Amino acid sequence: MRVILLVSLLALSASAQGMNPPALPLTGFEHDLQSWSLLTVWGKHDRFRWYAEAQPRVSFNHGFERLLLRPAVGVQVTPEISLWIGYAWTPTFTPYRDEQRPFQQVLVENKWGVVSLVNRFRVEERFIGGTTGASIRLRHMVRAVIRFGESSPWGVALYDELFLTLNAQAGGPVQGFDQNRAFAGVNLKVDAWQFELGYMNNVVHRAAPINDRMLHNLTAMIVYNVP
Repeated sequence: MRVILLVSLLALSASAQGMNPPALPLTGFEHDLQSWSLLTVWGKHDRFRWYAEAQPRVSFNHGFERLLLRPAVGVQVTPEISLWIGYAWTPTFTPYRDEQRPFQQVLVENKWGVVSLVNRFRVEERFIGGTTGASIRLRHMVRAVIRFGESSPWGVALYDELFLTLNAQAGGPVQGFDQNRAFAGVNLKVDAWQFELGYMNNVVHRAAPINDRMLHNLTAMIVYNVP
């Protein structure tokens, strides 16, 4: 009962913070099945933290679609809150288009018994090949891992992330709702390692007359925390 209540509270919290995108019709989507693989290394020294991430994405219809290489450094300002700056190189390959993304973010991390909850607020400045300036994008993610017991290595991972673009760029992103990602999977924690496997539904808005996309992503993640 406690786990069910906490999941319900998480869903209500995400809804209250505007995490869900505007209602979109289920017709007119371009559907695609993809595989996303994430490898992330986290480290810290006193109040300073860092991470580095590699994330290839493969479409079953179009082949190797995107690569993300994303390092960041941060400082822990309270036990729950940390401030970060980072950079991402995120080219697409179908066809090739370069993209550079400096970003800033705030992490708010809480733990209550078997539940670990993360709120992540991120601002990205996207420099995309073929456009004339930076496209500013806001992202907000709510993520929870709910263990099956106080000492259990197994748990359920849930998250939802909303993306909003603040300014349009000719030949690039349009202003307004950009995309939403909703994920559910299983999480295994073994010492300094975490392994996660699940399904992500990814709704991506594109400028008319191109159809919006609905990606069905099989997502596998490996996380290593440097001792």
